[in-house]
Amino acid sequence: MALVDSVQQGHDMLANELFALKPGTFIKGFDILPSDNWSGRRAVLSTEGWTNKSDYKLFKVRTVLFVTQPNLLSGEDCINATKNNYAWDNYQSNLFDDYADMGFVSFNENEPIGIHLGEFKISKNKSYAVYTKMLLCSGEIGMLGLTTTKLNQPLELL
Repeated sequence: MALVDSVQQGHDMLANELFALKPGTFIKGFDILPSDNWSGRRAVLSTEGWTNKSDYKLFKVRTVLFVTQPNLLSGEDCINATKNNYAWDNYQSNLFDDYADMGFVSFNENEPIGIHLGEFKISKNKSYAVYTKMLLCSGEIGMLGLTTTKLNQPLELL
C-alpha cells in the first residue's frame, strides 16, 4: 500500500514501484522532468496525471511503441530479478529477439496514457531497460520503453 501511495503522490516512479503496480492501474500521464537542450525531453509515467517541471513547456510526448510476441515477465518475476542485479542479464536480448513490430506513438498533455497490463521485458546493458505492456487509450496494445542508469533512480521514457 505504501509503495503505490508514494507513486500516487507525484513521486517519480522507480523500477520496483512499476513492477508492483497492479494490472489494470490507470496511467494518467507523465511527469516531465527538468531537462536542458542537450538531454532533450525527460518523462516518467504518472498515475496522477500530467505535471511539467521542465524549464520549457512540453505539450506532447512522442516515444517508441513495440508490439511483441509472448514470453513476457510478471511484476513478481521482475522484482525477483531486481533483487539480484545480474539476473537482468538473463533477459538482455528478449525484446529484440521477438518483437513483431515497432512504431511511434504520441501522447498529448492532459490526455491519459492507458491501462497498465502488468507484463514486462527487462534487460541490462550499459543501463537498465524496462518495457511495460500497456493498453493505450487509442486501443493499441504495446510495450512502452523506460530506462535508468541505476535501479534506485526514476525510470525515464525512451
